[in-house]
Amino acid sequence: MNMLNPKMERMSDAEEKRKRKYVAALGCLICGQLSQAHHMLRAPGKGMGVKADGRWLLPLCPTHHRGLHLSGNETKYLQEFGIDGAVEAVRIHQEWERENVR
Repeated sequence: MNMLNPKMERMSDAEEKRKRKYVAALGCLICGQLSQAHHMLRAPGKGMGVKADGRWLLPLCPTHHRGLHLSGNETKYLQEFGIDGAVEAVRIHQEWERENVR
């Protein structure tokens, strides 16, 4: 799987919905609390007005999700907590694929 290929076909809406539910159930990457799925702001295939593909989701609680958006710098915000968002998104997606073999 090469997630860095921006020309890669996007996940279907139904598949992405299942993935968002899976990611939200993981608990916040920062505090472990109940989370929601965050679409990464800087990801391959993302453009102006286009959300990142479902492969680029991170679990964040409402407080940290809001904090990330207010920070204005996703990468720096996550790094403050020792998190590399891209690495985590790839890891989570690989786990999801293993559990959801088509």
